[in-house]
Amino acid sequence: MKHTLFILTILFMGVCTANAATPWWEQPTVCRLNPSKCYANMGAGFESEMWDKSGQCWGQKIICSNALINGDENIPMERKDISNNKNIKYKIFDTDEYSSNGDCFGVRITTQNGAYSFDDNGNSVRVWCPGVLSGGNITETDNGEIIVSGAQPTCRELASDGYIATLNSDSGCHGKRMNPDEYYIQCNSRDLEPETLVVLNGAYDYSTNGTEFTLNDANKIFDKMIQSSASRREKYTEQ
Repeated sequence: MKHTLFILTILFMGVCTANAATPWWEQPTVCRLNPSKCYANMGAGFESEMWDKSGQCWGQKIICSNALINGDENIPMERKDISNNKNIKYKIFDTDEYSSNGDCFGVRITTQNGAYSFDDNGNSVRVWCPGVLSGGNITETDNGEIIVSGAQPTCRELASDGYIATLNSDSGCHGKRMNPDEYYIQCNSRDLEPETLVVLNGAYDYSTNGTEFTLNDANKIFDKMIQSSASRREKYTEQ
């Protein structure tokens, strides 16, 4: 019996020596913990060597600090805590989406093809094109910038920087540049979008039912002005 135990001990030592370079949880022994992983593929955004005790498996997803109710840095979390939305702004951030600039999971949710998003209080807000916002607590989305807390911009604030709050169809974000040398932006006290755009030598009513003021619209206005001028000049020249 002693000889048998001695032989088994030698064999066991041989196995351990052969597998010394292999992590213990991946070694082919009958005494190891469950070696299965929580996620099939774990690359960027995962801590593959952290144990998920609730799932009895290896691997934790790293959640971005911005997606946490209380968080100053990215932290790895167990699947159960993520599914229960523990400390996660779950109505504002999608923790299934990977954020490449933070090597973590948690991307701010957007709607209407990126034109709207949510501030930190869960309110729907406009996504502004880069460069439109000049103040406030600003953060980036995939399609532009939003103010995450505090007052949203007003028509007059935007107008002072030469912008109007229309949707820019080319980029899918809000904020269209209007050259102050060519347009005067007239705001009222209620609406975010301007009431009237005053063009050189004429005025353009902004009630366009959601459509944009285009270069073609401007050309039509100028053509009308030229025709009017020509007819008046001809009339008074004949007299």
